[in-house]
Amino acid sequence: MTGRYLAALDVLGELTESDDDVPDARSRLSELQGMANRILRRDQAGWVNVLHLFGDPDRERLGVLRDLAATTNRALKEGTFDADWLAKAMDASGWTRPLTEARRELQERFGTETKPNSDGVVPVASTQPDQKEEVQMTTADSTAATPAATTKDSFLRALEAAAGADRTCKKHEAVRHALKAALLWADLQPADSSVVDVSCVTKHGLFLYEALGAGCSTYADLRSGATRLLEIKPHAARAGRRSLPRSLRTARRGLVCGHDS
Repeated sequence: MTGRYLAALDVLGELTESDDDVPDARSRLSELQGMANRILRRDQAGWVNVLHLFGDPDRERLGVLRDLAATTNRALKEGTFDADWLAKAMDASGWTRPLTEARRELQERFGTETKPNSDGVVPVASTQPDQKEEVQMTTADSTAATPAATTKDSFLRALEAAAGADRTCKKHEAVRHALKAALLWADLQPADSSVVDVSCVTKHGLFLYEALGAGCSTYADLRSGATRLLEIKPHAARAGRRSLPRSLRTARRGLVCGHDS
């Protein structure tokens, strides 16, 4: 997904500067439009990450970006695209700098040598193990690993112990509380428990989030966080689902990563 985001964030700039065909321009514009819609709809767990990547714009500015991507895509389809018009529209929209900064942040976070390939997948730099975009969880201390559990109750206690160990890390807690603050600013009501870092009931259903601090963005860290979300889902989502209409009882999962500033 990182590769697709990198390509999408750069497509409008490429179109304003090039008279030639821009590779995969329409699919990249669709991805950019989807990023804006992801925040506006709040129907996927990772929308907060994308909001922060864009610099926390308001809904009106997000609508401008979405419409600009959609209009440009339609112009390319109909053969009426005008690079001069797009350059003026970009200046008027105020999105040129935020998109550039968002792309730079992604490159810095996941390696400056990562470039999207034809499949939209980011190759991994040789100095770092496989890594992806979203996700979190694990602690730096291997002793915090979830102990073996043979019964439902003991497994739940193991999950609680692992969550408690993670919360002794101030970076982990900073990420967790920053996510809760972002959800509150979005007029949502986040919650947590002894097992779940953050949960939130929305009109789209129940969302569960797992937080990881700085330095936990390798593939092993991301996989550990995703696995933990699968482990806590049966225990953590049960109470939340009971209060939801049957059509919304699917618990969705997301991971939020902290990184050094």
